[in-house]
Amino acid sequence: MRNTLGMITVGAALLLGGTACGSTHEAQAPSVPTELPPNTVLVRDMQFTPAHLTVKAGQTVTWKFDDQGIPHDVTGTGQAAGILKSSTIANGTFSYVFKDPGTYDYMCSLHPQMTASVTVVP
Repeated sequence: MRNTLGMITVGAALLLGGTACGSTHEAQAPSVPTELPPNTVLVRDMQFTPAHLTVKAGQTVTWKFDDQGIPHDVTGTGQAAGILKSSTIANGTFSYVFKDPGTYDYMCSLHPQMTASVTVVP
């Protein structure tokens, strides 16, 4: 009887231990698409990806806002100040046609550490 009781105790401990281990889940980071459509900037994880994009004059760049409901914007700085400006967006897109060659720096005015640029070539 004593041996059977010990086996039951050990079996129960293994079962409970296995259940406890099996019930813990690590938080998984949101998946980031490995490939974006051409000339698209992903706004996610408090950053612009890619941070530097090169396009030809006349091409459109689209920013895709997908940061778990956190609002952001695209605000031009330097040469792009007053030219490049989106509304505040939590989910959705903003597009801009770059007509003239140059480097257009921008940031999120709500999160100034978020910076990036678009270089436009002829």
